[in-house]
Amino acid sequence: MIEKKKPEGVLPDVRYFDYKDVETLKRFLNPHGRIQSRNHTNLPARQQRLLARAVKNARFMGFLPFVIR
Repeated sequence: MIEKKKPEGVLPDVRYFDYKDVETLKRFLNPHGRIQSRNHTNLPARQQRLLARAVKNARFMGFLPFVIR
């Protein structure tokens, strides 16, 4: 019997990403501060959309920089 492999990037029981939780959001940013693609994060489409929204909110509120030099 073949077992399904669960993607490693999936966070257990995450219903939403909190824009104030900067440490979690930084895990999904590359060294330049850009959001990594689904190929690198291994997140489902819904979680990737929630992640993008949380990062954008955090940038707007000043918790994350727009560009890291």
